[in-house]
Amino acid sequence: MFGISLDRVEEIEQAATEARQRCRGCQLPVATHEILSFFAINRGHLHQTSQYEAIFDLRAPHPPYEILLRDKKPDQSDTGYRHRRRFTEGHELGHFFLHDGDRILHRETGETIVEAVADEDFELVDMENDANCFSGALLMPREAVRRDIELTQLHGGEFWLQSLSRKYDVS
Repeated sequence: MFGISLDRVEEIEQAATEARQRCRGCQLPVATHEILSFFAINRGHLHQTSQYEAIFDLRAPHPPYEILLRDKKPDQSDTGYRHRRRFTEGHELGHFFLHDGDRILHRETGETIVEAVADEDFELVDMENDANCFSGALLMPREAVRRDIELTQLHGGEFWLQSLSRKYDVS
């Protein structure tokens, strides 16, 4: 099945809320590095030329775990890299919180979902969609975003989208 049911989205949002409560009293923007640290997930680096965006090894029976994130590419802005890294951290946290029974090695590329569809690995497609949804819910909580959109529409302004991007530290 492609897509995520509304019930599943609500489950994922609840898991993201619980994860978010582990950092800085839920202040925005969410400090993904604090959540990683709280759950004994160490951050490491992949060379900028790596084919992988991230590698997250969950095969150990207990923490600490390690997530390796690709370094900034030469043509990438600092802000663009920070946004990509935060989303990737949130995505990998999604695997940690939603698929904790799956003690596997996650190797993520920009084409993971496309490749899974081509291989007819729909279980992986569902896992990746769940993790993407989790990252979005973690970084941009629905009720907070709804409130902010309503406020920006009330006050108008040409740059409301940019102000939301800055507030949540996303692209």
